[in-house]
Amino acid sequence: MKKNKKYKIVINNKLKAFGQTDTSKKLIEINKKKHKGDKAQLADTIKHEKYHAAHPKASEKTTYKKTDVHSKSEEMNLLAKLKNAPLETKKKLNYKKGSLKRKFGMKGSTKPGDFIAKANAMKQKRVINNNQSASRVRVARMGLV
Repeated sequence: MKKNKKYKIVINNKLKAFGQTDTSKKLIEINKKKHKGDKAQLADTIKHEKYHAAHPKASEKTTYKKTDVHSKSEEMNLLAKLKNAPLETKKKLNYKKGSLKRKFGMKGSTKPGDFIAKANAMKQKRVINNNQSASRVRVARMGLV
C-alpha cells in the first residue's frame, strides 16, 4: 500500500458510515463512536480509508480484499495516527457576535436567564398558536412556565 501523507485524518462522529475519504479535500473522516471501542475494527477502517486515498479508482470489493488482514503492530501504528486527529465539528456557535441575541430577537444588555425565559415564552406561544387547548396545568407540566 502506498504511503500518502497528504491526507488529513479527522474524527467526525456525525458520519453515518464508519469512515469516508474525500479525494477533492484530501480528507479522511472516521466515525469513532460507530466502532464502539473495537480497536481492531477501527484500525481496519483507517487502513481501508487510507487505501481509498492511495487508490481512488479501486472498487469497494478490491479495497476490502487488499485491506483484509493486518498485524498487531500495524494496528497499533494505525491507531496512533488517530490519537492526534482533531475532532471535526460541522457547526460552531458564535456567542461573541450576538448570534443568540439575533436568534431570539433581543437587543441591548441581557441578564443571566434571559435566553431561557425568552425560549420558554416562544415555546408557549407555539403551543397556544397551534389551536391546542393549553391549560395552565398542562403548560406547567411541559416546563414552559
